[in-house]
Amino acid sequence: MKQTLDQTNPAYFDLVRERTEEKTVLDCFIQTRLLLAHHAPIAHCLDVGCASGYLRHHIGDLVGTYHGLDASPAFVRYGREALAREGVENAEIHHGWFETFSPPQPFDALICLGLFYIFPNFHSVLDRMMAMTRKAIVIRSLFAEKTEIRYVPEMPGSETWTYYNIYGVDAVTRFIEERNWQARWHEDDYVQRVGGYYETAGLPFPFKFLELVPQAMVP
Repeated sequence: MKQTLDQTNPAYFDLVRERTEEKTVLDCFIQTRLLLAHHAPIAHCLDVGCASGYLRHHIGDLVGTYHGLDASPAFVRYGREALAREGVENAEIHHGWFETFSPPQPFDALICLGLFYIFPNFHSVLDRMMAMTRKAIVIRSLFAEKTEIRYVPEMPGSETWTYYNIYGVDAVTRFIEERNWQARWHEDDYVQRVGGYYETAGLPFPFKFLELVPQAMVP
């Protein structure tokens, strides 16, 4: 049975709670917001792997209704409690795995930050994302010239190891274009700011942003 990150590493729940309560602004949130702004108005968006849904604090004014999705019952429960405390009405956090998630309606935008690299097959995941999205998809993940699979600690200092999939840019681009979407690649601002690479377990991890837009939406 698959386990969620808070189950394999309980310390991660404390990190999520801290970020939620302090409304922490991460670099990837800032870059995501900049990319989403080009596709406004956004009536409905889906945040895949949302944890407690704390991204909503930073993009809420760009979207009509925020939907989060996470497989962790603890994250979903905590996120719903946080929304209720704040009196937020235009947000909903769903529990489930993306591979079997049935969306309540099509989304104008879909966001996936820091999760895409755990999917063992990007083809089926991208197909599902494109099928449920009308305007734009924003993904922050590991991409490089060639596809590579690494088995490394789940988090720095963790005793639990997991597989991270670094997908090849050309292969992903071809797949997207074959489905009449456009792939727009962006350097990760945080990675560039800290020196050009992000290191885990002594290895550089090539984070990038991938923005997908239907060809019919391209001027």
